[in-house]
Amino acid sequence: MITNNIPAGLGCPLQPEDFVAYLSGALNIAAYRQVEHHVAGCARCQQRLEQAEGEGAELTCRQLVELVTDYIEGRLDAAERARFEGHLAGCEECRAYILQMRQTIRLLRTLSPAPLSPARRAELLRLVHSWHTCTIRRSS
Repeated sequence: MITNNIPAGLGCPLQPEDFVAYLSGALNIAAYRQVEHHVAGCARCQQRLEQAEGEGAELTCRQLVELVTDYIEGRLDAAERARFEGHLAGCEECRAYILQMRQTIRLLRTLSPAPLSPARRAELLRLVHSWHTCTIRRSS
């Protein structure tokens, strides 16, 4: 089972139930990050995780959120779409999330772009870049 401070490179402490818990979203955020960090540096666990994901494991809410754009735009293959829709069938919160996303897209399509001054455009790009950098740092 997952232990605190998994030592990278000292064998593999992860068990099959850890992968199930990871994929199902049953781990707390600290344990989730611990597994994520370990898997990033362990080729054996990367392989085990890919295998567990490919065995038809149910899609988690977190995975659904990551795939929502591809789903809405029709870019998921048939198997991934089936997993996605299987999760939606049993998850009221994710159905509400998809509805909100579709409504947001519909509303955004009705807006006309507002002109931006060069200074405002530069500031907006700086903010987006800093947000993106912060997100990358948090996930590594």
